[in-house]
Formats: sequence, structure tokens, C-alpha cells
Amino acid sequence: KAGIDFEYARSEYPHYTFLPEDAKAEQITLRVTAWRARQHLNEICTSNIFALESGDSITTYMLDRGGELLDEVIVKRENQDEIGRDQFLVTPTPKQAARITSWLRGLGDGYTLFDDEDVYRKVQGPVIVEKLETKISHNGAAKPGTPAEKLIDTHPERFDLSKPYFVGQAHLNEFAPQTKPEVWTWEEPDTPLQRTELNEIHKEMGAKMVPFAGWDMPVWYSSVNEEHRAVREAAGLFDVSHMGVFEVVGPNATPFLDTVFSNYAAWIEDGQSMYGYFLNPDGSVIDDGIIYRTSAEHYYLIINASNEAKDWDWLNAVNNGEVLLDEDRPWLQVEAQATLRNLKDPSVGERQKRDIALQGPASLEILQALTDDAELKAALARVRRTELIECELAEIPLVIARTGYTGESWGYEILVHPGDIKTLWKDILEAGEPFSVKPAGLACRDSTRIEAGLPLYGHELAGEFNISPIEAGFHGYVKYHKPFFIGRKALLTQEKKRKRELIRFRVDDKGVRRPHTGDPVVDKRGKQIGLVTSCSIDVDKNLIGLAIVEKRYNQPETPISIFPLRGKSLDEALMRRNRVSMPISATVLTRFPIKDEAQPAWASGGD
Repeated sequence: KAGIDFEYARSEYPHYTFLPEDAKAEQITLRVTAWRARQHLNEICTSNIFALESGDSITTYMLDRGGELLDEVIVKRENQDEIGRDQFLVTPTPKQAARITSWLRGLGDGYTLFDDEDVYRKVQGPVIVEKLETKISHNGAAKPGTPAEKLIDTHPERFDLSKPYFVGQAHLNEFAPQTKPEVWTWEEPDTPLQRTELNEIHKEMGAKMVPFAGWDMPVWYSSVNEEHRAVREAAGLFDVSHMGVFEVVGPNATPFLDTVFSNYAAWIEDGQSMYGYFLNPDGSVIDDGIIYRTSAEHYYLIINASNEAKDWDWLNAVNNGEVLLDEDRPWLQVEAQATLRNLKDPSVGERQKRDIALQGPASLEILQALTDDAELKAALARVRRTELIECELAEIPLVIARTGYTGESWGYEILVHPGDIKTLWKDILEAGEPFSVKPAGLACRDSTRIEAGLPLYGHELAGEFNISPIEAGFHGYVKYHKPFFIGRKALLTQEKKRKRELIRFRVDDKGVRRPHTGDPVVDKRGKQIGLVTSCSIDVDKNLIGLAIVEKRYNQPETPISIFPLRGKSLDEALMRRNRVSMPISATVLTRFPIKDEAQPAWASGGD
């Protein structure tokens, strides 16, 4: 048996503590400190810890995985420590002090089983658990081992069953409030064609303009191939100010995002970003997006232009507790509301933001050419992939993130006030002229993202083929170890019986008809195995594309064939005017480009 030594230094914090059978009763108070201490305690206490302000305390319960009482504890929220970590005082009853200490440490380190129903889950951690000299007297009336259903009869106020998750919660579903929130639905409004602040500049530069996602946008300026080559060899400047830009702020911004987002918002730090998905309760994709964190209480959220109104409606409906979050547990709500702002709405004034993208190996040098400040130039060079910096270039306040949608390692998305976007656009083109920068349109954005294997909402996500993030090859952006996010259970269920995967392919011959979305893909015996989702041309004028197929065909070097039908059925196209439509041959590539000496620097994947 190993005893519990509470007198330890933080540097000697144990990864696991054995609980001795003869642990003595002792009145103690524990301080729990961590960047995610709020989330940690909220996931193991029956009450809503997010409701506590600094100085507030609450008496609550901790349950085991069988829904029986571990202990009745007092939880008090303290001010954050000197480096901004959350701090709480937890006072167990004397007889259960050693047990609760071990429980907190084991859960925080991820070594303790706490949910028989779903072993993927982990309580957020790690946490530092310290014994304090100052003690809060607490004896408690509830007996350890008491079933939760008896506790809720006595003290219903100590249970918040509307929380998305706490340990032991599954044993209390029969006591949950019988609420029936509406199932969220969306109908796309009929809106007139919109124009970005750069619209007239595009026309002056000779861009070919087309309607896209409800916006009048440049599809190209010179040619797709020339702009594609500029992105791969120098830099391309894109107007992406049609994209949605939201702001999620307040003390509950992080837990709100972790409820609605598939990735782990709480795991990124100030100056970092993260890609992920917004899902319906049935696991279907509402949208994909990137969140940018400037602080624990402030995030920017960039989403697809075509989904801006839809996403805004969904996020506000969730935030206000108006819609269904979980099909099996309709009573669930977000633990605490965040503040949401649409930064494309003129009503937010100086907070407004628009997005432009500078992508390609010369991007950093072009941005550095906009300042004479050596320290700022060095700071820009230190921004790593997926990080961001707030600064001024050419006397314009900016948020600059090293992210993008072209597969380029050196590429940036730049958030700017709409009043400054025209000046910034011209300044970048002028400063980038010695580096061969070119304005680039949507066609180049599509060709570079296909070459890099990146999905597009409506083609490789959701859309007519209802493709999930897992089928699209983006498992890493869905964190099943989060105890809850909307759509988690449904997506996990789908994963167990998934039969499809997205492949990347290259057409073997040049000069053949380009495949289109929906064109059939067949194997070497002529059996249909899937459908094309996107296709474009790469920098070497090869046709390259993506297709959703039976997952066993997702093997590099596998030969496939594609019927370029342009929306026709096989029956219509196979015999037309006494001619048989012949398939074109193609080869399956690695799902994402692999960076090696034989490939260009951009071939390192995407966001």
C-alpha cells in the first residue's frame, strides 16, 4: 500500500495516487488550480459550477460512474492566480478527504474510469490539487454510496440535469425536466446579390465577376493557372471578405464553443487558432470554420459565406436555449451564455471585421515590407502555423493569422476594418510587386484547395452526398474525448458503420474532359464505387480532384475510372447518337500531399 503524501511540490505532482484502505479521516480543504479548472469541476459535480462568480460557494455532490455518492463537497470559486489560471477551493467531508483527493487527481490525469457507457470520454485536465493549511469546516449529511436518485429527492437544487455532462448523470435521466425544445430548421432566405467593399477595385483590375454564395465575386483576373502558379511560387492575394466573421466573448465563451464545436476550444491558448465543425444533433454538418483565440474570453470565428445567416441563427438559438441539442436528452442546454456578435453587421461599428488572404511562400516578406519596424518584422516571422498576431501594418490595425485554404505553409488570413480594406488591398499589391504577388480569384482558391486535399462545404462536407468530417479524412478535428458536443453521439455511432472515404485522385492523361461533381467513379472491373465531389487543374495542368468512394479503395496507386457525364445519367450518356461514352482513367493519390524532396514546399497539407 502506498500512503497519500499531501506535502508535495508542484514539480513532483504524481500521475496516479493509490488510495490506502486505512486512510485516516481528516478535515482538509483542497485548492484545485488549472487553465480548465472550471470545466474539470463542472464535469464531476452535479451542480452548475459555471454559475459561480469569484467568492461564491455551493454545496454539491460528486458521483461515481455507477451514479452513487462519492461525497458531499463545498466548492468555492477564488480569483484567478497570477498567471490567469482558474482556482477553486474544494472541501470534502473528513472521512472522504483522501478518496476525493485521489478522485480529483485520477480524473485530471485521465487514468480513472468514470463512464461505463462511453470510454472515449475524458474529464478535462490536468489539474493541480493542493492541501491548504486553511480549512473550511464541513461534515456533510449524505452517506457515501447513496444512489443519486435518493439524493435528488432530498436536495433537487444540488442537481443541474440540463448540463450537457457530469459524471453519473446518465443514472438520473428519469428525473430530468420534460422539456421539448424545437428541432432547429433553416430555410435559406431570398436575398439580393451582395458586393464586398473591394467590388469596384476588382472590376477596375479586369476581373471576371460571377455570383458565388450570394456575392458578386472575382473568379479570375488573368487565368486560373497563372494565379495558381503565383500562389505556389510567390503569393496570391484573395478577397475573402464575403466570409462570415463572428465574435464570441465573455467569461463563458470557451465552454460555449466547446458545446457547439467539434474541436476542443479549451485546448488552445492566446494567439492560436483551431479548425472544426458545427454539427446538428443528428451528426450532420451545419458548417466548418476556424476559431481564433485572442484571450480566454475573446474569440473570432470565421465561417463560410454561404452559411453566414444559417450559422448565426443556429448559434444564437443554442445560446438562448431555444432548440434541441441532443435527441436522446432533449432537456440539455448550454451551461452559461456567451456574447455573440456578427462583425459584418454595421451596427457593431469599429468592431467590424473583413477577411482577406495572402497565400504563398513570399507572403511573409510582403507583410514585412509594410513596416519599417524591425521588432514587428521579427514578430511576424515568429508567428507559427495556425498562430495569430494583433498588430498595425501601414498604420492599419490588423489581426493576422497564419492560416489559409490553399495548403500553403506560408499564408495568412488578415482581419481588417471595412473602412481600411481598400487601402490595405492596394498597399499589399504595391509592396508585393517586387515579390511577384498577383490578385487571385475564386477559381484559384478552388484549384489550390483541391490540390491540397481540403474539403469544401457542399462538396466534401454535407451537401448532396451528406459527407461527414470523418469520411472527409478529418478525424483529428473531431474530439470524441470531449464529454459532450452537439452531434457527438450521432457522429460516433455513424463512425462504427462507416463505409465511405474521400479520396484524392489525378487523371492519368492531359487534354481529356474534366470530371464534374456527381460523375460516377468505377473500379477496374467497371463496378461503380463512388462519385466525384470536386475537380480542377493543378500547377502542372494535370486534372486533380476529390471523390467519395467505398473506403477500401482509398489506397494510393489504385487505378480508377471516371465517366465525365456533366450531370447526365449513365443511361443517357453511355449510348448517345450511336456513340458510347468512354471513361477516363485516373489514379488514387495519398489523401493529402506528402512533403518530401520531390514535392514543392506547399505540399504539407492544409488547415
